[in-house]
Amino acid sequence: MTWTGQGPFIPMYQLDVKAIIKRFGGRTELWRRLNTTMRHSISVKTIEKWTERTSIPSSQLLILMELAKREGKPLIISEYVRTLLPGPNSIHQNRHD
Repeated sequence: MTWTGQGPFIPMYQLDVKAIIKRFGGRTELWRRLNTTMRHSISVKTIEKWTERTSIPSSQLLILMELAKREGKPLIISEYVRTLLPGPNSIHQNRHD
């Protein structure tokens, strides 16, 4: 179903998973940091699945936030939220264009 331009539009939001992973240096670097700094056992394949699904489980997101905090660069989730606008191929990215 697409928005016809009539009635209120309620935007959809999506987490920019690729940008979050990139912020930590990519899949392999994120994997290394999670396994060493956080002592959190996770596979690179799991991180790849986040990208495929464009979703990070909330429990994992909390771990990423803690990792960023420990490294002195807090992860501000609102900076990685994309707003999906009406119309084909129309996406507005908040900060990481």
